Amino acid sequence: MFIPEGVIKVKGTPYEQGKQQGEKIGDIIKENVINIKQSIAKSNVKEKYYNELLEENLGFIEKAEPDVYEEMKGISDGAKIDFNDIAIINIPIYFMLDIFPDECSSILARGNATFDGNTYLIKNRDMKLPTFKQIVLERGYINGDNIVEVNGAGIVTYPGNGINKYSLAISTTGVWSKKIPVDVADISKTDVLINVHFILESCKNVDEAIKFLNNIKRMNGINLLIADRSKAVAVEVTRDKIVLEEDEDGILVRTNHYLSEELRRLNKSPKEYQSTYKRLDRIKNFLHKKQGNIKFQDMLEIASDHENAPYSCICRHRYGADESEAKTVSSSLIVLEDKQVWTALCNPCEALKLSYV
Repeated sequence: MFIPEGVIKVKGTPYEQGKQQGEKIGDIIKENVINIKQSIAKSNVKEKYYNELLEENLGFIEKAEPDVYEEMKGISDGAKIDFNDIAIINIPIYFMLDIFPDECSSILARGNATFDGNTYLIKNRDMKLPTFKQIVLERGYINGDNIVEVNGAGIVTYPGNGINKYSLAISTTGVWSKKIPVDVADISKTDVLINVHFILESCKNVDEAIKFLNNIKRMNGINLLIADRSKAVAVEVTRDKIVLEEDEDGILVRTNHYLSEELRRLNKSPKEYQSTYKRLDRIKNFLHKKQGNIKFQDMLEIASDHENAPYSCICRHRYGADESEAKTVSSSLIVLEDKQVWTALCNPCEALKLSYV
């Protein structure tokens, strides 16, 4: 069977899946460990404080999420990397403390908005230096279930997007603002970021996913676009509140700020964070001009768009020696009805070949 480059197929128990991933891409995982540890070391965060937070959250995962803990152990054994290093890359304290900034754009078009009635869901992941390498992880389970997720190599705690066998698809974008309420004490009680793998593992449709989100303890802010064959929603999340935007015209978009009346007060201003606002406006303008006639190739076009370059475009490049701005490190386009995940593990405009499963 042909397996496109960048697609890592694993199957079996959580430990077995982790071990297979570690064995197949150990060198790439080691690069991610080095990059993340270097960023932490260069930050102003005290090592003792960081390690205390790490230990507390790892204790939570071991007790409350044993399958995740076992998968991390499998990655460690398969890649022959110290387990603590695997814990460091999987517990994203580096995002929470703004050590390793991550920016993203999520774009959905479906139903009456598209030419063929299909549902298309994009996630562009943008990262500042040092970036870490992404993979497409195709999971197979003993009971016949399967899940496809896109995330950093060796990282299983916060997939950026994915789809399950029921055609439930999810994409996430972080919301970064010091105004968002966060209680560091929660680190011993919940995940640093919502792990959407659990949604894909346990939910069959949008309504079940919303119920899941309402029932879990949350720590940080995030946006999600969630779609099934009959429904789509945007979900804005804080530790205390969830706000839904129903799909009214077949188009939903989120970048790195909130749009709802209830939560927008928590945002950075457009002056403080131009990129998130400009990306949102560009995507909405592009799609609404094509309302009712949006095609697969239009979604590829907006994912590869360079308007507002260099620093506020959707397909983002790094220019010269400027390491302070983000670069697009992966772009995924899920075709929900076909259960396909087309993924460029680079700038989408440069992807002459797209991996898909």
